[in-house]
Amino acid sequence: MNQTYRGIITLIRSGLTGESLNLPEKFDLETAYNEILRHKVFPIVYLGAINCGVSKQLPVMKKMFTDYCRAILLNEKQLEAFSLLCMALDKNQLDYLPVKGCNLKKMYPKPEMRIMGDADILIRLEQYDKVAKAMEHLGYTWNNESEYDYVWDSPALHVELHKYLFGESEQDFFWYFQNPWDKAEKINGNRYLLNPEDDYIYIFTHLAKHFRNGGIGCRQIIDLWVLEKNYNNLDWTYINQELRKLHLAEFNLFVRKLLLAWFDDGVWDNRTVHMTDYIFASGSWGTFESHIISDGAKKAEKVSSVNGGIVYRVFRMLFPQKSVMSRKYPILERFSLLLPFMWVYRWVTALLFRRRNIQIQKRQLKIVTAENISSFQEFLEYVGLSFNF
Repeated sequence: MNQTYRGIITLIRSGLTGESLNLPEKFDLETAYNEILRHKVFPIVYLGAINCGVSKQLPVMKKMFTDYCRAILLNEKQLEAFSLLCMALDKNQLDYLPVKGCNLKKMYPKPEMRIMGDADILIRLEQYDKVAKAMEHLGYTWNNESEYDYVWDSPALHVELHKYLFGESEQDFFWYFQNPWDKAEKINGNRYLLNPEDDYIYIFTHLAKHFRNGGIGCRQIIDLWVLEKNYNNLDWTYINQELRKLHLAEFNLFVRKLLLAWFDDGVWDNRTVHMTDYIFASGSWGTFESHIISDGAKKAEKVSSVNGGIVYRVFRMLFPQKSVMSRKYPILERFSLLLPFMWVYRWVTALLFRRRNIQIQKRQLKIVTAENISSFQEFLEYVGLSFNF
């Protein structure tokens, strides 16, 4: 782990706790600036730098002050839009369960410290048509639909209306979260929240999903620490019992050691250093290469063979499943027998009009090697993670 990473972690800790800490000797904030932006932690780092005595007159601090002001404005716009959306759902008696950033913002010392890319809200599927009308009335426009959510946009807020908390492609997590409403409690109006322990389990499982699917950034680690501090006396017996069902108990043990190293003067060992390097290398949500290698590892797990996984991945690249093809060609929802013809149509249009896509696929094939997949599988095993399909 290099001094840049150590310095950023020190500033994050200072920003969250208010402590004045000593920065590593060779740490240079200007050099770290792009990494701070990449991980979207600049509001926390800026406040931490002030706490640690970094001069506001430095050019990099002036840049970060501008970034921080933008974060404040964005936060105000998002919170106002989210509040109006909640009021509309309450008015129309439509149940909703906000998760992740929507709830985490208020747990931070200052809400603008938690950059939020989108608002994630679980809804009841049978109420979606009414929810869609409410969204339209508020000025949102429909963007797209995935296996687990409907995406809507407005100038102020990007909203993901979740059908489920996890998609069926994450089958080892999907089964556990099939009925989240059973773990939720009505707070006021038609708003529900997960109880503290189940909220922790969900946030941690979401972190694990992205960690093994290509990488997470600092923000998800910070979220977990903030969540734990906010909830205080969590029932760890229950949490560990449930995480064992998800095959995540060991990973949770290692992540909690990482939190101690980052925020509470805990011991740094080879594993926490390796995990920290992986997190920083990932950026906010992983790199192109890490996502491709992860997908290869996932497919290798499905067929119990690294080389078989590579073949399976190539096969699915050429012949995507109907569920995937239907998102691009909705006609398949009504006429599934057209699937082979749509494969051919997809190949022809790619050859004629989407040569860039073909180049991307070639690049992917160079990345998905048996060596890269095996190395990634070994790393996941080292940190207590796997694909349990």
